[in-house]
Amino acid sequence: MNNHGIQRLRRAAGGCAGMVVLALVFLPACKDDGLSELERWKKRQEEAAQSLIDKGMKATRKNYPQGQAWSLDLSGMQLTDDMLRRLKGMGHITELNFSGSTITDDQLAIINDPEIGSLLLKLNLSNTGITDAGLDQLTSPLVLQELNLAETKVTAAGVERFRKRRQQDPKVRWKNITIILK
Repeated sequence: MNNHGIQRLRRAAGGCAGMVVLALVFLPACKDDGLSELERWKKRQEEAAQSLIDKGMKATRKNYPQGQAWSLDLSGMQLTDDMLRRLKGMGHITELNFSGSTITDDQLAIINDPEIGSLLLKLNLSNTGITDAGLDQLTSPLVLQELNLAETKVTAAGVERFRKRRQQDPKVRWKNITIILK
């Protein structure tokens, strides 16, 4: 706010500087959309989901005792970094299917973002070009129970490193992960 705006607020407040400070504190928080913060958050989730659905993603809401989460199917899709970053806006994601997609080792770093991957229960990377280097990037899925690596370039040694890292990480809640590697 420029000096002219502050002077106008002082005049409107009858010269009371405290009223100006109060107005400055509360003005940015005012929203004209009539929505609560929760409603705005849900709206952002739906908009993020719709932007990816428009590109071919299939999204399903699942109910868990702790609340709702997304199951997302991006199988066979041509993925961009921007598309994967949009997953952040969707809220809780428990299942991601990238089978047959163009996901890369570098893009797994995006999925590893705690805002995307920390609540994953199932991750399907089958029939992709993922290698040991990509698997090494997955450190945030703390409750991952199933990882499908069939028909990838991941080796048995890469899987063993992944398992060992999870066993040693005190933040990982689910140590006995099922890994499909053929």
